[in-house]
Amino acid sequence: MGSKKPKIEVVQYYMSLWYGFATGPVDAIKAIFVDEKEIWSGDLDTSAVLRIDNQDLFGGIKKEGGVSGAVTYLDGRSSQTVPEYLANKMGRTEATCPAHRGIASLFFSGHVSGGASGSYGTGVIGTILGLGTAFANVTIASQKGFYWRANQPSIPAVWVKARRAPKVLNSLYAMVGDDANPIHIIYEVMTNTDWGLGIATSGINTANFNAVSEVVFNEGIGVSVLWVEQQSGEDFVASMLEYVEGVVFVNPATGLFDIKLIRDDYDPETLFHITPDNADLKGFQRKAWGETINELSVTWTNPENEEEETVTAQDLGNMAIQEIVSQTKSMKGVRNKDLAMRLAQRDLRVAAAPLMSCTAILNRSAWRVVPGDCVKLTWPEHGMDGIVMRVGEVDYGKTNDSKVKLSLTEDIFALDVGTYMTPPSTAWLPQTEVPSPLDFAQVITLPYYFLVQSGEDISSLSDPDVIAGVLAADASNDVSSYVIMSEDAVPGVGLVWEGAETKSLLSRSTLVSALPFSGTTSVATVTVPTSGYGVDVGHFALLGTDDVSQEICLVTAIGLNTVTLQRGMLDTVPRAWAAGTPVWFISPDADFYDATLRVGDQPVTYRLLSMTSLGVLALADAPDLDATLSLRPWLPTRPADFRVNGVDNGTVTAVGAASVALTWKNRNRLTEDSVLLDWTDPSVASEAGQTTTITVISEDGSVISTTDGLTGTSYTLPASAFGSFSRGFVKATAKTAAGESIQGHSILTVIGAGYGYDYGMSYGA
Repeated sequence: MGSKKPKIEVVQYYMSLWYGFATGPVDAIKAIFVDEKEIWSGDLDTSAVLRIDNQDLFGGIKKEGGVSGAVTYLDGRSSQTVPEYLANKMGRTEATCPAHRGIASLFFSGHVSGGASGSYGTGVIGTILGLGTAFANVTIASQKGFYWRANQPSIPAVWVKARRAPKVLNSLYAMVGDDANPIHIIYEVMTNTDWGLGIATSGINTANFNAVSEVVFNEGIGVSVLWVEQQSGEDFVASMLEYVEGVVFVNPATGLFDIKLIRDDYDPETLFHITPDNADLKGFQRKAWGETINELSVTWTNPENEEEETVTAQDLGNMAIQEIVSQTKSMKGVRNKDLAMRLAQRDLRVAAAPLMSCTAILNRSAWRVVPGDCVKLTWPEHGMDGIVMRVGEVDYGKTNDSKVKLSLTEDIFALDVGTYMTPPSTAWLPQTEVPSPLDFAQVITLPYYFLVQSGEDISSLSDPDVIAGVLAADASNDVSSYVIMSEDAVPGVGLVWEGAETKSLLSRSTLVSALPFSGTTSVATVTVPTSGYGVDVGHFALLGTDDVSQEICLVTAIGLNTVTLQRGMLDTVPRAWAAGTPVWFISPDADFYDATLRVGDQPVTYRLLSMTSLGVLALADAPDLDATLSLRPWLPTRPADFRVNGVDNGTVTAVGAASVALTWKNRNRLTEDSVLLDWTDPSVASEAGQTTTITVISEDGSVISTTDGLTGTSYTLPASAFGSFSRGFVKATAKTAAGESIQGHSILTVIGAGYGYDYGMSYGA
């Protein structure tokens, strides 16, 4: 029942798209991502059709939708043809459509039917319909195209995780775990005639490359990288050499390309010796400490989430000499934290040392020296005797200049070696969870104050229009919000589930210890709140489960596991609460309102669909949340600070008295719509037609007497109001033409004594 706010228009976007993602064929595809969210995973090494259906991937129809359709994987083999059903989409046939051989691609289209169904690999999320030649039986079942998203007019980015091992050197060392050996990558880029540098294998020392690849394999250095055309082949090879710390050069002795690693793999006694007898020395210098760094952060890629992370190595000895000097280096091809740390330590060792460098100009005796070699340098003028130097660039001279020029740097392996440790892995665990029913939920009727704050046009509402507040909380950190669905009657249709409004969670605690009555403030000890809007000064705290018995408080201070509460706010009264009582914290910014106008005193049924990073809870899996709403926003606000003989709580003993004195503070529902009044604040002018009612109630809940129509802020209640009872609860409420206030404060009052006193009756003194 009730009227609806205008519904939000939902727009869904469909399109068939063909993505070429790599030079093919690749060995397999491992996963497909749309807008960084995984839509399929497995290990697919041949062309196939994948059925994808996750329409809640981006939050469902009321947010940004999801994905649904078919993905045809074409691996790009030399025998590839485009399946008939895809060729027809482009106005071609299988025989006339370009096959795009040599390109691995994904064709996103509407759902298909037919084909050979089956499973392939492990961890498959999408269903595989067609494998290999089974394309012949596949037909397009939906002409709309692939469903990409809703309410967001753009096609999201598509990522593919693919596996391809280098193909040329000894395959035994091609892969280091799940990653490729950089030496194999370098060799293939140098020799490939389609997309590489096209160097003939006869011009490369293949045996040397194979031997070096075995060293790198044993060192556990593997990378996973993507090479795009924007980077030249030479630059790409140079980037691979940074991972292995090596150099590629043409060996003057053979005329072939060789590769050499910068390693501690030499015998100082057998090195070529440079002295004043065979060389001149120029540009001698030693790096100053201020030119070194002492902290190096290396960026690597975490394969579990494909996110970039960093490890940091430090040289504490260097830090003792100068302030922290940090540098960052990208090694995104590394997908192993330990390897990233080893490479950071390796490179920092060189960058943190004040190494000496110079240029040596030698006669032809140095013609066999190649880049990456080590030599010994003895130079009495600089106090050097057999210092090991690493060769950088080599200039072998020209026809009219026989001198050989070597760029030399002090070899790091000739220095003392320190030890390093890889920092421990993070203790953080993924918080992703499959959607499940919310842990906590409760429905209230919004008081007048909250009704005004909800943004409703109050002038357009009247009794019995009400709005429900739907409170929800969950202990999981992965539940970000929830969808409100309500079961409503639709003329000519019957009961249907409607709504689909997305709301944010509130924070919820419980009382650690009992909270006694207080007419002012109380310090409550609470458990750690659930995630949500949190707890802050100015938030409301709601205790209790229904409109008649709950208490609304205002948070005025926050301590360690404590909150200070201003008690009995708005239309509620202060009460005593037991340990374990739930406490809902409501931020002024929280949107927990059901936008549908309801009718007071009528039942309502909701289902709340939790939303996590993995999707939205299915409607059928959500439990019913039943409630009966009240006319609360239209009822007058109860009298505040009600007292009997000056006492505001507990038991008042007035045995033998002819009457008791009652006092209270009037409140006005209509004026308390923005400025909040405390329980003990002075009286204000009442709402038009508002009066106070005093009711005497027996301890079994029956009404003994009622006094209506009181104005002012006090009344003398005669003992006769207790009838034959010796005691009873004296309760103060407010009334208007709309009805009686939903709550009122009660105080037990003892007025008589005698036989039967303990039973609430007076049979004589």
